[in-house]
Amino acid sequence: MENDTFVSTQPDNDTCTISIDSHKVFQLPQLTHSDMYLSRKLGCYNFGIHLSDNGEGIIWLAPCVLHAVNDNHLTYKQNLRIWSDNCCGQIKNRIMLFLYIFSNCYRIGHEFIMVGHSFSASDRDSALIEKRGKVSRHQALEDVESVITNARPTKPFKVLKMRGHFLYFDEAASRTINTNRLHISKLVSLIIDSENPVVVKFKRSYSELEDFTTCNV
Repeated sequence: MENDTFVSTQPDNDTCTISIDSHKVFQLPQLTHSDMYLSRKLGCYNFGIHLSDNGEGIIWLAPCVLHAVNDNHLTYKQNLRIWSDNCCGQIKNRIMLFLYIFSNCYRIGHEFIMVGHSFSASDRDSALIEKRGKVSRHQALEDVESVITNARPTKPFKVLKMRGHFLYFDEAASRTINTNRLHISKLVSLIIDSENPVVVKFKRSYSELEDFTTCNV
């Protein structure tokens, strides 16, 4: 991960390295009296993206990798290198694979960090936000945005909101790709190339001696 970060900052390099992570859910409103304690609250899901190119942190108030990749919120570079934890339910699944196949990037590589060693730059961003949240009161979505913005005064995080851009990928992924032979939950690395996006290159071992295998999905 450190090597990818260094390479992506070099002049004329065509790959952007990022780390992604789902941050702590803010429960709104933040009230503690007994009438509200057992009442249903609004969960504000924060999705963090840390750009290794310039150290910028982007926090989406919803999980939205598709818009981050396709709407040029990340970088002008064509290739993308992603580092994340190994959580199958959140990020390691066929819906994310479907998203990569139909993205605008020329090449996407995704590395899943070994369980127990998954402390990335995005995790550090999350820790700063959580620390700020403990000393702040947040009753509405605007308060959460203020907590995130003020969590790092020297280089404030960029907060982006999702408004009417949610897409349902589950059915589309089921109709388009078949990942039975791929066994996504066991992968530690994958590559999607736009020249032949339906052929996934993957590894199931962290050993550098293992070559990439291919699977047509």
